[in-house]
Amino acid sequence: YKFFNTINLNSIQTEKTQETKPTEVKKEEKLSPDTSNASQQETTDNISQIGETEIEKDDPAIVQGKDQVANKNKRETSVVDQELLAEPKEINNKSKEEGLDKEQDDQSEKYPKVSFYSIGANSYTISKDSKELNDQDLLPKGTKALFRDGIEQVYINAIYGDTWLTYKIDDKKIKSYNLKQGRSIFLSGKEVLLLIGNFNSIVFFYNNQFIKSNTKSNVKVFVFPKSKSNEYKIPLFPADSNGRLYTSKEYEAILKE
Repeated sequence: YKFFNTINLNSIQTEKTQETKPTEVKKEEKLSPDTSNASQQETTDNISQIGETEIEKDDPAIVQGKDQVANKNKRETSVVDQELLAEPKEINNKSKEEGLDKEQDDQSEKYPKVSFYSIGANSYTISKDSKELNDQDLLPKGTKALFRDGIEQVYINAIYGDTWLTYKIDDKKIKSYNLKQGRSIFLSGKEVLLLIGNFNSIVFFYNNQFIKSNTKSNVKVFVFPKSKSNEYKIPLFPADSNGRLYTSKEYEAILKE
């Protein structure tokens, strides 16, 4: 009986052992997948965390915030750019206005305003039969022979005293000349402009004709041909601040600029 019981017990233990071993093997087989799954789970979790981080980068709130910051920076940059662009324009305009004002001031200083008035139509009279025409001391024979038709010709003889004159012939430069007593000057051209001081000290011939003129100021203005008189005014030769002389026509044009 004991022996039988011993065999049975051994048999039972053997069966238990046999039953236990496969169970342990199965558990080991289960452990391997579990460990693998845990590793996969950790990897998945890591991937998930990376994915979440990437999602957080693209989070609408964050994106919107970044867009707002970007837009704000863009607006600020745009405003700054506009200000930077606008500032030189204002400076340029201001500089331009200041330049124009300065130019006007300079012009005003260089070209003082002058009051002009017309040349009288009957500022002189012509005498064709006066005794002066036959007096060679006043009008030498050789000078008389210089006169030509179609040319404006003037002969001035300072027989009674010194005189001064300013004149312009055609497109030539304006000239000033002091004529001493006993000296004379002959001028000719298509257009002759003439300003004479101390007029009563001279005898004046125009195209072989004697010119008579009464003047209180002793200063006379002549424009030849007479038809051109309306193109010029008195003063006939105004000067700028530097002393440069112009015709009245030229000076009026400058003041109108």
